[in-house]
Amino acid sequence: MQKNLQRIFVGLAAVVSASAFNVSFAKANGWTFTVTNSGDSKIQRIEVSEDGREWGVFEDSSINPGKTSTFEWDASTNNSGCVWQIRAVYKDGPSEPAAFNFCKETELEFDN
Repeated sequence: MQKNLQRIFVGLAAVVSASAFNVSFAKANGWTFTVTNSGDSKIQRIEVSEDGREWGVFEDSSINPGKTSTFEWDASTNNSGCVWQIRAVYKDGPSEPAAFNFCKETELEFDN
């Protein structure tokens, strides 16, 4: 499954481990979504998973309280499913994953 996830993302960090990997997203595709941090704790990073077991990490995805960030999928994800699991990771651990349909939805809000 990890090889499948690796094909989905471009710009992977040089080191890929069995449990996590870093992801960079190109600005060419146009499939964007926003994540709003409505909580009072900083989101350390945003993680996504197609299968809910192996998680990819958006690089530079920290979000301060009260702020919104925009993320963009690479064109290589066009052949993947639309529904992915997404979670915010805080200093004290991850939020519950949310099923998110990136083909239909454009906004996601986390409130710790």
